[in-house]
Amino acid sequence: MMYEISELYVYPIKSLGGIALNEAKLSECGIEYDRYWMLIDDNGRFITQRDIPKLALFKLKYLNDSLIVEYENHQIAIPTSLRKSVNVVSYIWKEDVIASRESVEINNWFSQILEKQVYLVRKADNYPRYVKKHKDSGINFPDSDQYLLTGQSSLDYLNSKLENQLNINRFRPNIVFKGGEFHAEDSWKIVAIGDSKFEITKACARCKLTTINQESGELGKEPLKTLSKYRRSGGEVYFGQYLKLISSQDLTIKIGDKLIVEERK
Repeated sequence: MMYEISELYVYPIKSLGGIALNEAKLSECGIEYDRYWMLIDDNGRFITQRDIPKLALFKLKYLNDSLIVEYENHQIAIPTSLRKSVNVVSYIWKEDVIASRESVEINNWFSQILEKQVYLVRKADNYPRYVKKHKDSGINFPDSDQYLLTGQSSLDYLNSKLENQLNINRFRPNIVFKGGEFHAEDSWKIVAIGDSKFEITKACARCKLTTINQESGELGKEPLKTLSKYRRSGGEVYFGQYLKLISSQDLTIKIGDKLIVEERK
């Protein structure tokens, strides 16, 4: 069976809009700058679209050595290189994470738009974070693992059951592939893309974030309502698979690259 990368995405700020890529640079913590920043509240708790659905409406792009964040007619540039900063204790679910707080100007910009005090933080130097069950697998600020893989066929099958078609951005994948049967990735163990090799770590359990329209910020019932009828197991609804990087020579993958898979025995 032929499988091929059809889309690539990076999400520099956790739970804000993603950036479509033609080529992705891999790193020891996932795609370069993936979930490298996140928003936190006064208590250090991470903030996502589960709390503020309109985070979906923030659009991101790279320009020179900055990450440009846009919301309606507002815009701010965040340097990718860290300037003078203060480390703070933050929390992702029940996990303590040391992060570096961005400037007052940047924090005020987000706070004014969201109408509450928030702080943008980035991954702090010298404070590594690892996937819980894969201590050789580094991460920035995702909920779980390094890479999220989904199949276009799986989305097509879901859409065949829905009245209103959904975009793949509901599932916030890093790697989208085309080819094969729907949910073919459920049986995979190893995935080779070019000279990079990945291991499937676990299936991705989906939450209410998938029910937020990424173009309008509106909350609905789909796709969880329909997925729960055929993708529920052990009280969770699954769509997509998490990966960890095992090895790579040039640390790049691109649209059009073929996937060579090894099935679980």
